[in-house]
Amino acid sequence: KGDLDWIVMKCLEKDRRRRYETANNLASDVQRHLENEPVTARPPSAAYRFQKMLRRHQGAVVAAIAIVLTLILSLLFVSSAYLRERRARLELTAAKRATEAQTVRADSVTRFMTGLFDDVLPQLQAAGIRGPILRLLAVTEGLTKDLTNAPLAEAQLHFEIASAYADRMWDYEPSFSHFQEAERIAADFGPPALELKEAAYIHRRSTEMWERIDTNAANELMEYSTLALKRGPPYPAGAAWALATVSEFEMQYGSADESERLAKQVSNILPHVVKDSKFEISAEYPLMLLLRLTTARGATEETDSLAESILRSLQPDSGRQPWGPRAYNDQVFDSLWTYGWDLLPEPILRRAVANSSGYSRATQGNLQRLLGVAVARAGA
Repeated sequence: KGDLDWIVMKCLEKDRRRRYETANNLASDVQRHLENEPVTARPPSAAYRFQKMLRRHQGAVVAAIAIVLTLILSLLFVSSAYLRERRARLELTAAKRATEAQTVRADSVTRFMTGLFDDVLPQLQAAGIRGPILRLLAVTEGLTKDLTNAPLAEAQLHFEIASAYADRMWDYEPSFSHFQEAERIAADFGPPALELKEAAYIHRRSTEMWERIDTNAANELMEYSTLALKRGPPYPAGAAWALATVSEFEMQYGSADESERLAKQVSNILPHVVKDSKFEISAEYPLMLLLRLTTARGATEETDSLAESILRSLQPDSGRQPWGPRAYNDQVFDSLWTYGWDLLPEPILRRAVANSSGYSRATQGNLQRLLGVAVARAGA
C-alpha cells in the first residue's frame, strides 16, 4: 500500500479517535507525502523511514551508488590487471630460470668440448690419428643442434669447431661454414657477443685469405684493423693479429715493403694490446717476420739487431712449471722453428749459447740445436 492508501484509510476509520483530529492534520500528512516525509497514517517502521530518506535524497544516493560502483569496478580492474601481470611475471621468471638452466648446461658442454679440443686434439694430431678427431668433430657438430636455446654457447661451439678444422685438421672448407654460423648467431645475440662475432669474422677472412689467396680478404682485414686501432690504446688483440697475418700474407704473395711496414706496426702496438685467448700472438712473431724480410733484402745490421732482440727476450729459468719463463721460452722457440730457424746468424747464436747458463736445460738444448743448424748452413 502507498502513503495515499494509508491516508484514505485513516480518514475512513470507524473509531473517531483514530481519525485525523483536524483538517490541518490531514493536510500536513498529504504535504509530508508530497515531500517524501514519513506520514503519520502509516506505521513508522525503520524500512519505511529509510525508503523515504532515499527518495528525499535521490540525487545524492544515485551519485554515491555510482561512486561505489566505480570504485568496485576499478578495484576489480586493478586486481585483474595485477593478477595478469603477476601471472605473466611468474611465467617470465619460470622461462628465465629454464633458459638460465639451459644456458648453464650449454656453457658446461661448451667448456667441456673446448677443453677436450685443447687437450686431446693436439695429442691425436701429434700421433697422426685423424679418424678419432673427425669423429669427435662430428659429435660436436651434432651438439650444436641441441643448443638453440643458448645462442651464445652455440656460437662459441661453432667457433671452436671451425678453429679445430682450420688449425688442427687443415681442412678449411668446413671451417668457413662454422665461422659464418658463429658470426650470424653472435650478431643476432647483440652487444654481449660482439667480441665473438669479430673473432669469427677475422678468423674466417684470414682462413679464406690463405686458402684461396684472396687479396680482397686481406684488404678487408686491413680495413677492419685500421678502424679497430682507432679505439685504443689499449688495442684489441684481433686487430694486431689480423695485421700480423696480413703482413705474412704480403711477404709471400704481395709487397715486401708493405709486409715490413705492417710487421713494424704490429711490433710497436703489441705492448699495448689487450690479451685475448682467441688471438694468440707473441711479441717475437712480428720480429720473426722482420728477420726474414731484412735477410731477404740483405740488411745485415738490421738482421743481427733483430736476432739479438729475439734471443734477449729469452728469460732465465725460475724453476716454475708449467708457467713462467720456461713456457714463455717455449713459445719463442716455437716461433723460431716456424719462421727463423734458418736465419739466425751463427756468431749471435754462439754468444747466446755462451751466456745461457741461467736458462733451463730445454732452453739450452734449443739454442744448441739452432746453433747446429747455423753451423751446418754456414758449412754448406
